[in-house]
Amino acid sequence: MKKILIVVSFVALLGIIGCGGSATSSSSPYFPLASGNKWSYKTTGKTETYMNDSLISETDISKTTEYEITQKTTLSNGTDVWEQKSVTTVDTTTTEAYSYIYVGDSIEVYFNKDDSTAATKIPKDPKQGDKWFYTINDSTKTVYEVVGTEDVTVEEGSYTGCLKIKVSTEINGTAQEGIEQYLYWAKNVGQVKTTYNATMEYGTVKTVTEQTTELTGKELK
Repeated sequence: MKKILIVVSFVALLGIIGCGGSATSSSSPYFPLASGNKWSYKTTGKTETYMNDSLISETDISKTTEYEITQKTTLSNGTDVWEQKSVTTVDTTTTEAYSYIYVGDSIEVYFNKDDSTAATKIPKDPKQGDKWFYTINDSTKTVYEVVGTEDVTVEEGSYTGCLKIKVSTEINGTAQEGIEQYLYWAKNVGQVKTTYNATMEYGTVKTVTEQTTELTGKELK
């Protein structure tokens, strides 16, 4: 789930099946796709752990993620897609991953070239009230809903009228409590900010996490 909401910023949210067609057959105002487009993000925050309401530990969160649209390619079923490379660095550890993006009547993303069904399906031009899903397993899914617009300032710059997207997790149809997540998308840029706040209790132990991911740089054609 964290990969969909935070590490992956803007495109890790995309998804569902693309059967034929061209990766460039249409465009989306929130997903500018062209070879060489790049986005850089910084994630910061902390997790505090309490026992019987006394603070017993505090862990800082710090990582960077770079995304690049590397080329046009095809899935195993012949669907034309854009290939996106992500590189996440935590301390001295770097993780590389790829996803595949199709733009048709909706935005569709695959995490493997052999997939015949994508992870989720997003409206190409989402508006307030639009909702979509990412299914994690048979009992768990992540729900995305556009709840309004908001002006956002991040390290890279200021953006007006960003889509504000509420993210929640449902387990067996019931929303998980204690977690508040929002994504912010700017037109002609993509995702510019993510906020994640969670308070989880396990008997006498409580964890409180505050995490923010912000756009720090971009190169768009």
